[in-house]
Amino acid sequence: MPKPVSDDLLKTALTWLNLRGPDGVTRRELADMLEVGDRTARAVIATFREDGVAPVVSAVAEGRGRVYRIAQDREEYRKYRRGLISRIRHLAKAVRGLDRAWQFEDPELSPLLERVIDLTEVRE
Repeated sequence: MPKPVSDDLLKTALTWLNLRGPDGVTRRELADMLEVGDRTARAVIATFREDGVAPVVSAVAEGRGRVYRIAQDREEYRKYRRGLISRIRHLAKAVRGLDRAWQFEDPELSPLLERVIDLTEVRE
């Protein structure tokens, strides 16, 4: 399990994200700004998203590739959210397919997978 991210690190990262605005920061830039490794920088972003600290999305910045930034508006947030839900659905289908391929049936895991899939049906 990853080490928890300190509040000071979260505050610093949020300050940088706000300062950079729509330009965002790449993973490498964020790690450099925070003076941490890539894994810790990713843990910071995960904490923002998972704990509801900030609506951080991934976007493509011309000439820079993928960047993290605060969603610029509700539509950008919704688009990113739809992408996450689509990935969850595809992963769930992959798990089902693997289970069928190995003729695997675990009565404890199947209902869990179904609940995860049901969560993706949440309406906006």
